[in-house]
Amino acid sequence: MGELVWAACVSHAGGQLRVREGDQQDRMDRIYAAWNELRVSLVQAEPDVLIVIGTDHFQTFSYDLMPVFTIGRGVALWTWGEFGSGVKRLRGMPALSDALHADLVHAGFDVAGSADMRLDHAYSCPLTFLAPDDSLPVVPLSVVAFVPPLPPLARCRALGTALREGIERQQAAARVAIVGTGGISHWVGVPETGRINPEFDRQFLDLFERSDVDALDSLDDETLVREGGPGAGELRSWMVVLGAAGSSGARRLAYEPVDAWITGTSLVEVAVA
Repeated sequence: MGELVWAACVSHAGGQLRVREGDQQDRMDRIYAAWNELRVSLVQAEPDVLIVIGTDHFQTFSYDLMPVFTIGRGVALWTWGEFGSGVKRLRGMPALSDALHADLVHAGFDVAGSADMRLDHAYSCPLTFLAPDDSLPVVPLSVVAFVPPLPPLARCRALGTALREGIERQQAAARVAIVGTGGISHWVGVPETGRINPEFDRQFLDLFERSDVDALDSLDDETLVREGGPGAGELRSWMVVLGAAGSSGARRLAYEPVDAWITGTSLVEVAVA
């Protein structure tokens, strides 16, 4: 039987890897200090595997095929290497992936499985900071964030609840950690590219830290895009983690609107109930 021993949510802006100095150095430094704190916390939890909830930015999937939920089942997981993240071969854990895949489908979630799911910066950026030696096996779970129809936040939270139940039923890994990646506000590939909305970011973080699930579940696509830009759709990954951890709150390690990263950037450690 498995146990969820650690949970967190982080922004995955690729600029964190390639723009490490700038006019807002104090803000950048606070984010990097939070990454260090979170990495130490993860190491202390002694997990056997890290489940990474992210999304794909048209690197692996396309309009021809855009699954709503996809779990990576490969022995090896290759990264695309964009944003200066470097092409890496990460270790998968197929026994855990297959067990969770079957469990989620039986629970009523039509999750696709991919034996060769390459990973973009939604995964490689946070892994660069959290597991720099690439020694920790990874199970990726992709949640569509940009191409409608998009799953409601409540559905993503319910997926997290089912994922936790699957973690506790499987026998492939005793100690499991999970991290959700993406957000917060950022406008990319649109006329407003570069815009950040700190007011929305702080409002979302306040709700998330208090696990106000009613308010979070009520955030619809129109609100997310209007207030947080197209990139705010990635907060679905955060909701998966909140559901998996038991919706007991979170602790903010850092939040900074960093212009050079064109993202309202935050890291939080999520309480595991």
